[in-house]
Formats: sequence, C-alpha cells, structure tokens
Amino acid sequence: MSAAARPDMIRNACPSLAAPMATGDGLLVRLKPLPSGLSGGQWLALASAAQAHGNGRLEISSRGNIQIRGLQANSVLPLATAITAADIKIAAGPAIDCPPLSNTDHSGRSAITTLAEHLRSAIVSADLGHRLAAKTSIVIEGDSPFTLADLIADLRLCKNAGGWQVSVGGNRRRGKIIGQVSDEAALPVALKLLTCIAARGPHARGRDLDTDDFRALATAGLVPVKTSTMPPMTPTSLGPLALPDAAWAVVLQPAFGALDSKSLRQLSTQLAVFGDLRMHPAAGKKLVIEPLAADQVERLIEMAGRFGFIVGDDDRRQQLQICVGAPGCAQAHMDTQAVAQTIADSLNQSARIHVSGCAKACARPAQFDAEILGHAAGVTITGGTAKALPDSLNSLLETALRHACSDRRIM
Repeated sequence: MSAAARPDMIRNACPSLAAPMATGDGLLVRLKPLPSGLSGGQWLALASAAQAHGNGRLEISSRGNIQIRGLQANSVLPLATAITAADIKIAAGPAIDCPPLSNTDHSGRSAITTLAEHLRSAIVSADLGHRLAAKTSIVIEGDSPFTLADLIADLRLCKNAGGWQVSVGGNRRRGKIIGQVSDEAALPVALKLLTCIAARGPHARGRDLDTDDFRALATAGLVPVKTSTMPPMTPTSLGPLALPDAAWAVVLQPAFGALDSKSLRQLSTQLAVFGDLRMHPAAGKKLVIEPLAADQVERLIEMAGRFGFIVGDDDRRQQLQICVGAPGCAQAHMDTQAVAQTIADSLNQSARIHVSGCAKACARPAQFDAEILGHAAGVTITGGTAKALPDSLNSLLETALRHACSDRRIM
C-alpha cells in the first residue's frame, strides 16, 4: 500500500474520510479544502473521483464543505487516494470556518488564515479535539467581501481595527459578544475558551459558558465588550463580486445545492480558458471563482448559466431546498430534483419550499412556507413553520406535482 493510501494518513488528513456517514444513497464523506481553494484541474479530478468511486453526486454544504455521496465501504480508500493524487489539501483537525478569499493581504484577511492555522495546531497540541463535542464550530472572519455572519458558531472571532471581537453561541447577530482581544491575545483567549467548553463535558457548546468563564479570561487578555464593533453584513449576492486591486470574483450556486459530475466537469474544463483561476466552496452552498478581469466576468456568468448553475439572486430555484430523492436514495418515493425544477419553472411568488422524498424530511430548513413529502401511497403538501399554506401556493404546487410525478396521488 502506498503512503498516500495508508489509513492512518487518511485519518490525519480528514476524519470524515476515516469515518464516512451512512445515508440513504450509500456513504457520504465531507471535505473542507484549505482557504486557497481548488484549481479547475483539481475540481475535474474530484468530479472524476466522485463518479468512479461514488454515485457522481457532489454537494456544497451550508457551511461551505464539499460532500461526496454514494460511496461504498470498499470505495472510500480509492477516493482518498485520488484526492491525494490530485494534490487536494484538506484542512486537518477541528472544523474552523474561514471565508473564501481569506488568504490574501487585503482587509486583514491574511490574519484570518494565520489565526485559523495557529488555532488548529494549538488544539491538536493540547489534545483538545476529542474532548469537544463532535459538532463544535469555530468561525474566524473579518470585513471581507464574503460574509460568514449567518453561520452558527460556538466560538467566533471577527477581525477589526483593534484586533478581534470575540463572541460565543449563535450567528454574528445573535451570538453573545464577550469582549475584544489584541492580535497577540487572540490565540490564547480562543484556546482558553475552547478549554472551558471542553471542561463542561463532551456535549457542551459555546452557549453553555457563563460569566465566571468569561471573567477568568481577563488574565489572558480579554477586554469585556457588550456591543458589536463590526459593521452590519448583508448576505453575499450571486453574480459579480468586486475584489481589491481591480480584480473580480463570480459567486455561483449549484442548482438545489447539488453538483452532478457532468456539469462540474464542464465548468472545471472551461475555467482554463480564463487563466489560472481558483474555485472555492463557500458558505450558503455557493462557489466563488477568482481572480477575474472585468471583461471576463459576464462571459463566465453566461457560461456557468448554460451549465445549469444559478448565477443571480432572482433565480427561483434558490427558494427550494431538497433532499437527494430518488433514484439516488433508496428510501425516497419521488424524484425531488424533478419536482423542484418543475415548481421553480412555475413559481410566481416569494415562498421557501422544502421537498423531501420521504417522511424523514431530510434537508428541512429552519424556516419554510410549504413542504412536500413523498410517501409510499402518494405525496403530501403542508404549510410551513411560519403560517398556514396560502390557497394560491397550494394550487401552484398541486399543478406542478401533477406534471412532475403524474403517477403519484396527492394525499
């Protein structure tokens, strides 16, 4: 066995490759590439590996991770070998989310990457990772072109003019702001906060910390602050994104969050036409492609649209969230992608719609206006979390379902 394929190396490189998750369509692995992103050639290699060793379906998660689906127990190791052969660098250790484009010197973004690397190493050195809850999340961000303000974090450090604003629990708007630290104190304070969380037990989270924990951080350099020092952030729109030094990026979204290997191959192959570009998986199930010259932006957007990607905020497909569905998932009773596309084609109102192939309701968002579930006996349409289902929306969904799955009875 080659060094690239040794199980111990795979475990150190990416725990999810060592412990894939069982799903309805086989095993799933979740990868977090380094902030430098991937080249077109690396994405092409990833698409080929997903097709060869899985079912060809990739996803960008809400936290900007890459998910590869449909693996079998004997195909995970060949996938890991293919990832290594393509020189795709995967972030090791605990999950630390940084915005894409955070590996340059503009607006303090190099400080973001540096702190993330040092904190990850410190957690490993302190043998702290296994003492934290499995889904402990750390966000390190700043005043960059791409915001992570909506991501929930147990620990959040936001770069500002005075150093770093520190908060725990929730997203940037709802998290508890506990203080400000200098650049020098950011690492020891972050490590001490994580140690406090771990001391509360294997299921503790940042929201469980209290005043006594925060008071103890004063000696490490935390200055108490209760109001935000960060500017308000709006979600990053799809389409063109201006960068410093007259460069541009383009923000795309795979339709319904899913990347089939064919469309990914098409896009990855054509990126070479535009020069040495990098494509970053990003929070909100998005992709960020950079750096582009101003005269390349519209050409790339037009090309990505032809390949089926969402390229603007007015695309109705953004309003639907779906599970894998049939035929990929053995438990699904309908093709969720076909249903979602039919709904999007006729949708004429602002509504958040969840579509799931079975009663497990996988991929259900926190807020939605309507839900469609597949069952062995047919399909159900129900109202969402906010209010009862409006008659106009119910009628539109019934019509779409009759077209998309005429063999299914609306219950």
